[in-house]
Amino acid sequence: MAFFDDLQKNLSAAGKQAADKAKEVADLTMKTAELRREEQELKDCYARIGQRLYESTKEVPSEADLDDFNQIEAHLNNIKNIEEEIQQLKGKKPCPNCGKTIDAESKFCNYCGTVLE
Repeated sequence: MAFFDDLQKNLSAAGKQAADKAKEVADLTMKTAELRREEQELKDCYARIGQRLYESTKEVPSEADLDDFNQIEAHLNNIKNIEEEIQQLKGKKPCPNCGKTIDAESKFCNYCGTVLE
């Protein structure tokens, strides 16, 4: 009987160690996820501040910001061009009057009613 008692104690101890380790790993994972969420929130705040700063000073940027502002404008133009290419591939185009996306073969805009060529 002593053998089974010792075996039961060893298994219980091993099970407790495994449970403790699993809890430790779960806690670490949760804290790591919490840290990543906080870091992302911080980046989002920085991005909002940066966007507001850009919008408020883009007409007269400082010398230090001029290169970055030019890069932003280039990226915005690239994004617009790529979006237009994607719409063309989908058989869509923007309405020249309201800018909404419509079928490329449409005779009129189904949003604003503009007659198309």
